[in-house]
Amino acid sequence: MLLSDIKPLFPEFPTVDALGDFVTRISGGLLAGAGDPPDRTGELAALAGIAAPDGPADFDSFGRGLCASHRAGLLTVFGGSPLSTAAADRLTDEALAWLAGRVTDTATRTLVVVLDRLRNAEALAGDTSEDRFRHFCAISATPEFRDVVLGVFPELRRQLDTLIDNGLRHIRTMLEATTTAVRDGVLPSSAARLASIGYGLGDTHAGGQAVCRLTFDGGLRLVYKPRPMAVEEAYGHFVTRINEAAGLRLPVLGVWCGDGRGWQEHADQAPPDPGPGYFRTCGHLLAVLHLLRASDMHYENVLNHGGQPVVVDAESLFSVNRRSGDATGQPAETVALAHTVFSIGLLPTRVGNPAAPERSMDAGFLGYVPDQRGVAEQPVLAGFGTDTARIVRAVSAVDAPSHRPAGLPRGVELQQLCTGFAEVYDWALEHRRELESWLRELFGDVMIRSVLAATDRYARLLRTGSHPAFQRSTALKELLFHRCGMGRLDHVTVPVVRAEIADLLQGDIPYFTLRTNATAVHHRGDPIADVLAEPPLAAAVAALGSLSAHDRELNVRIIRAAYTDLTGPECDAPTYTRRPGPARIHGRDVVAAGRTLIARIAEELYGFAAGTDRPFWIGASIRDTTQEHPWRVDGLADDLYAGVAGVAMFLGAAGAALDDDRHRRLAARALRSRLEPLLDDPAARRGQAAGGMAGGYPGLAFAAVEVGRLTGDADLSALGRRLWEHLPGDLDEATDFLMGSAGLLAASLTLDAPAAVTDTLAAHMLAGPVPERIYSGFAHGTSGQLAALTRYHGATGRAVAELAALTRSHDGLYDEAAGHWPVSNTADRSARGWCHGTPGVLLGLTERLAAGAPVADQVGPLAREVATGCLGLNLSLCHGDLGNLMILADAAPAEPTGLVAERVEARHAELVLRILPRALASRVGKSVLNDGLYLGLAGIGTALLTLGGEITVASPLTLRRRS
Repeated sequence: MLLSDIKPLFPEFPTVDALGDFVTRISGGLLAGAGDPPDRTGELAALAGIAAPDGPADFDSFGRGLCASHRAGLLTVFGGSPLSTAAADRLTDEALAWLAGRVTDTATRTLVVVLDRLRNAEALAGDTSEDRFRHFCAISATPEFRDVVLGVFPELRRQLDTLIDNGLRHIRTMLEATTTAVRDGVLPSSAARLASIGYGLGDTHAGGQAVCRLTFDGGLRLVYKPRPMAVEEAYGHFVTRINEAAGLRLPVLGVWCGDGRGWQEHADQAPPDPGPGYFRTCGHLLAVLHLLRASDMHYENVLNHGGQPVVVDAESLFSVNRRSGDATGQPAETVALAHTVFSIGLLPTRVGNPAAPERSMDAGFLGYVPDQRGVAEQPVLAGFGTDTARIVRAVSAVDAPSHRPAGLPRGVELQQLCTGFAEVYDWALEHRRELESWLRELFGDVMIRSVLAATDRYARLLRTGSHPAFQRSTALKELLFHRCGMGRLDHVTVPVVRAEIADLLQGDIPYFTLRTNATAVHHRGDPIADVLAEPPLAAAVAALGSLSAHDRELNVRIIRAAYTDLTGPECDAPTYTRRPGPARIHGRDVVAAGRTLIARIAEELYGFAAGTDRPFWIGASIRDTTQEHPWRVDGLADDLYAGVAGVAMFLGAAGAALDDDRHRRLAARALRSRLEPLLDDPAARRGQAAGGMAGGYPGLAFAAVEVGRLTGDADLSALGRRLWEHLPGDLDEATDFLMGSAGLLAASLTLDAPAAVTDTLAAHMLAGPVPERIYSGFAHGTSGQLAALTRYHGATGRAVAELAALTRSHDGLYDEAAGHWPVSNTADRSARGWCHGTPGVLLGLTERLAAGAPVADQVGPLAREVATGCLGLNLSLCHGDLGNLMILADAAPAEPTGLVAERVEARHAELVLRILPRALASRVGKSVLNDGLYLGLAGIGTALLTLGGEITVASPLTLRRRS
């Protein structure tokens, strides 16, 4: 087999020789011994002469026919055990149905190709497409059909023989072990006679073994697991002890251990208890799993039992571990997040598909809801029942039932969850020595699972390997499975990749284990690589010793951050008094209360910064606002909108206003550590160019100049200016304010950047194509572009004609009949935020007014409209009340009645004295669950600094300095 023939399977390798080195490193002389598979598909023509047998037929007839010869053997197996002899016929039927189903799944893609060839050759009897399909199903059950097809596709024959042999061995082993356990009194006496066996509850591992559900006469149901279950047994004892010592009521399932396998009580999956106590119990469970460094506790591994959440699969305890030599192999944010409760999987956890970022689903136990769409396309059979059946790729719905009670307000759920977590955490703080002794006693040397790659990665390889092209040659399929080693050889070692390939050739998901007291990873009982920096139990004991009040609060923040995407507008919409009137309290009290809140927010952001040389934050992060569910728990990105640049800009301003050197230094370190690598690496800089002021490196540069100005750090400002001067060569096509050259132009004017840079930005904005949909708002529309261009004209005297044309285009968007500014020229609705709404139009007017444009008469009416109709939204800068109050505060001097100034004063006072303190205490809505500038805490703090008027800060909404 030529390397060039398989090179398309490995497009990542630049040359054929590089691919050869990769394969040889893993499998030695595999390539030398792999011949080209002969093309025998012409032999399929012989299928045309097969007569269809009488009787019903379906698509699984091929699988049933292949497995039928094993009926007698299975009857002997089931008839030979006192547990199953009475129901041997029924149990045999169940076993054969499971095996036939697995055969059908494995052979489907090949059968569809055979069907297509016979249809094209007009070799199928029948007048209709459905008749011809039935004829195909009928002949597929015959020995002659199987002989031809499996001769043409010899790797399929090997794979199916292996699948059936492994399946039969699994059935025999399961029945023998269960029979022995009942006989020896290991299992309850009520497990006397088997009534039914449910196969395939999960993936197959280690030679076709899978979890089974055993139902006995009388209703007893047990789950058989073909692996040692000492960890489940130890977990049950651990939870029972904590229940007794801490007064909890966490349920545990009964566990019975056998020799290399075990049985577990079946979770009843009864409806959850409807009250708030359910979520308090979830908090208790979350804390216990955190102590045990668990992961993978998603909606399939935690179920309800007796109305409360219970762990049904504990093999992923002690799985938060550091690999040997891997101290710098992962981003610091990833490492830090792995040591929080988020890694457990119990919290809302949205997973996505990098190849299709618009797809995501929440797989966390507390976030999962039924009827979500999966994230990856999978091969499915379309046109089933006809002779045009074919394999297509589609995204399927995930329809497992939900576990969580419905109807409770999200704030109640979140509060109960955090309370429950803190209760157990605080108890653990006081009982560390006792807990350590339990850990060492119960988990001293037990087997746990080691997940070395995502299960879906293996599953995709197995699906690809089922293509007929790979069913002609075992060597070709084995070469395909080398893809599991791509980019991982130095990380997981060659023996691990070899073991993965061996398992995949068995049709199994690769399965590895660890011992809690050792550092080696095992495969089928044998150590194959020494991968961990320390034993899992030692890591858990060390983590127990590092528990602290600060760590508890960090984890509570992470719990709340996980709910950011699930909180609706009602969670943080401020409620004001019905008749605001003038502020009833002395202005100094409002200013003092505002300073207290600024200090509180700054102290929180300072306290939860991690890293020394390169400070970072972990929490609610938003990367793509176009997604339906944009929030993730992650390390904050570097951007100004919701990332580190925005947090640092607030901290720098807060440090200046509060005269707090800690905040000033932290802001400078956070920015400097990100600027210097971009200045040193042009490729990295260009990689962060897209996104304008909101998402790209310009936001970092702007923040550095501003923080340097506010803190007196001239070197930091100089770094920011150096980075800014690279902009002309790094521009993308966007021309709006938030993410394009309009915002860059406004910021460049604020920074008094070199004229060549500013002129380039103005020219770029003006040269942009006129979009089909023209927005009226500030962030993405003509209001923001007009504001920037008016400032540019005021500073340079240029762009007179362009400014006039843009003004006409903008004014033409106003809907005279409706009496409002629509979102765009293609929509008649109005909006209430600065991005697309009336406040953004007002902001554009006030910016133009400040730059000398004659628009004063337009400001007053629009300001009154915003003051009366655009508050009560949320607490953010971007499309929220604090942003709109900043806009109104700028507009108030141009509104002659004084109504707007009065409204700003009153609403500002209510926010500072009542609404914000309560919101910061309850922590429910999006605005207080994330740290970002435009959407979260840093923005709240920046708005208070701006409205308080104590220092001159650059408004995130306009990028103009405002005192």
